Amino acid sequence: MLSCKELIESLTDYLEGRLSLPRKAAFQLHLLCCGQCRDYLHNYEITIAASKQAFSDPDDEVTPTEVPEDLIQAILKARQDS
Repeated sequence: MLSCKELIESLTDYLEGRLSLPRKAAFQLHLLCCGQCRDYLHNYEITIAASKQAFSDPDDEVTPTEVPEDLIQAILKARQDS
């Protein structure tokens, strides 16, 4: 059976469907036995969903064609100062 550390290291591959069948079975067996890892996986999935929602913008199709010159100058000045 996988350790908790091994499960966490395989988490992305599991969610993206990249685990081999034996590794996936070991992953799922661990989840059956370990409530902490089930909670971790659940919170990880919630975080991914929240991140996608936070960075999605319903107005994405509306992209400004012009950037105000004062904004450009402020960015350039900030980059020079750092």
